[in-house]
Order: sequence, then C-alpha cells, then structure tokens
Amino acid sequence: MNNNVNIFNKTLKNLGKVGVLESCLFKIDDNFPDDDFTKIYSIGSDSIQLAMDFTNDGIDIHLNGASEVFSWNKSHIKNNTDEIIKTLNIVLTSSIQVDSYGNNYKKFFFKEVSTNKTIKKISVFDGLFINFFKKEKNFFLPIVF
Repeated sequence: MNNNVNIFNKTLKNLGKVGVLESCLFKIDDNFPDDDFTKIYSIGSDSIQLAMDFTNDGIDIHLNGASEVFSWNKSHIKNNTDEIIKTLNIVLTSSIQVDSYGNNYKKFFFKEVSTNKTIKKISVFDGLFINFFKKEKNFFLPIVF
C-alpha cells in the first residue's frame, strides 16, 4: 500500500473513525505490481462516487466521474499536509450538490450538513464541450457521518 494513504488514515482518525483497512465505507484496490499505486473507492449507495489515487508522486481525488477534482503533488503533500487533511475532511463530511452541464463540466458545492451552507465550491471542466442547456442537479449525503 502506498505511503500517502497515511494522510487519509489520519483524516479518518481525526473524524473518530477507524483506518481505511478496517473501514466498511471504503474498498481498497492495490493489486498493482508495486507499492507505488493504491486506489480507494467509497462504497456508500447514497453518497457521492469517490475514487482516490495514491502514488509516490501525489494524491488525486475523483468525484462523481470527474477526474482530479483535487490533486496534490509530492512537494505539496510534504509542505501542506494539514491543508490536504482539511480538504479531505470537507469531502468526507459534507453533503455535496453536483450541477452537471452535460458530461464535461461539473460544479461541486460542499455544504455543511447542519446549516446547508456552502463551505467550498469547485468547478471541473473535463472535456471539450459544455452544454449549458442540459443542467442536471444531484445531491449526495456525506460519506462519513
């Protein structure tokens, strides 16, 4: 298992949860030739599709089919671990609204559960075309309660 998974485990422990190996909320895929790559998926049916890639060069977070919604390289991980843990905390504990404009453009709104107030938002352009006339909204429960 890749060493950067320790950052995710620290996030889970800060939330009072067990580590990823013991957790029933996540599936680990590290059937790769070496310890350089580990992929972790969320498995909740009412929560957003979360996939995380952990490599020696960085961490990539994919949400609801959008690639690299959050991405951190090796130097960022080394110098800003607390910022990464804070962002992972938001991703795991927020209700998430996703506004999709076709398959290529998505807006993510991370909302505090108790107040429904948006605490972070990010837009992801993952393709060539944006269809502003085809807007679809999806709402997801937090991954970790």
